[in-house]
Amino acid sequence: MHHPDLDESHITAVVQKIAPAADRVRERGLTGLELVEETTNAHLAALHDTLRRKSPIIGEALAAGRLQVVVAKYSLKNGKVDVLDTTW
Repeated sequence: MHHPDLDESHITAVVQKIAPAADRVRERGLTGLELVEETTNAHLAALHDTLRRKSPIIGEALAAGRLQVVVAKYSLKNGKVDVLDTTW
């Protein structure tokens, strides 16, 4: 994703990490708040997968059942923490 007003700042780095998840979710025809929620969930799932694949220690511990990664999202609006499926 490229926008002419974005520079190589921190926010750009964050947007570039989230954009692939948004693109995948957008293909399903979602918009608005549904797009935001599903993009967030897809991005969190991708982060979990990255941890599992890129860290041999974490990947091995997960496979052996010695570690569980709990993926959760925090709502700034209401302070609620939603734990997502921990079986990813």
